[in-house]
Amino acid sequence: MLRNTAMSTDDAVVLFDVGAGQAKGSREFQEDRCTIVRPEQFPAETNEKLVFLAIYDGHGSGLVAEHASKRLHNLLSKRPEFEKGDYVAAIKGALADEDALLLESFKNDSTEPAISGSTAARRLTEAHKPETPSERRRIEAAGGEVTMRSGIARLGDLQYKTPVNETQDTGNMPRERRLSSSSSAVRGDFVSNEPFTSRRTLKSDGRYLLVIVSDGVSDRTDDVALIQHVMKLAMRGMRASEIAQEIATNSTRSAKSDNASCIVAMLDGQRS
Repeated sequence: MLRNTAMSTDDAVVLFDVGAGQAKGSREFQEDRCTIVRPEQFPAETNEKLVFLAIYDGHGSGLVAEHASKRLHNLLSKRPEFEKGDYVAAIKGALADEDALLLESFKNDSTEPAISGSTAARRLTEAHKPETPSERRRIEAAGGEVTMRSGIARLGDLQYKTPVNETQDTGNMPRERRLSSSSSAVRGDFVSNEPFTSRRTLKSDGRYLLVIVSDGVSDRTDDVALIQHVMKLAMRGMRASEIAQEIATNSTRSAKSDNASCIVAMLDGQRS
């Protein structure tokens, strides 16, 4: 979430342009979702102009990514921490609220939320990958284990979170999608909804470029090359949506490509 101060102040940073692009790649379905909420669309009245940008990288199906993309920013705006200006705590609380809604859906409507998942992608944050030593330790301490599938360590569905992982009855859940865990008697959340957050202060004499991508893009290039390419296209006068679409399309040209999603945002300080 970005803070965009009012245009009347001397230190204003304004959202100059923003746009999203997606490509399905070689996957059967597009399971990613993009959310762009401009200041005039933000679902809460504040003294500041706020911009909400997020990519939800779905897997198993697009159900959870779709659910989160439509609700998370609304949940955020209703958090008591949000009203106090504590946006970090509000983001954490909103993610917990979204998890709770998915759990209710699992209990009352369908088992699909338990076998479908999503991440919220921001490259300024730290990747929560199962093979990361600290994350592996947390998973194993909770009673789970990290296994490799086709050379990739994967976790990320509601079935890996309490209280769903405490029950032995997985209903109509396919056998190949059921939880594989250690024999630990005490289970915690094998997958955490606790986000890594960071804060950046934008200056009124600067110009800024924010690029948010799913792993269908980031796995195909490195950060430096990606930003340099986006800057080159921006200097040619391309709009943010055009740049984002080119990034997504180019990321899916090779065989066995993943869903690719990209959001490009350009921000200018009034004195830049």
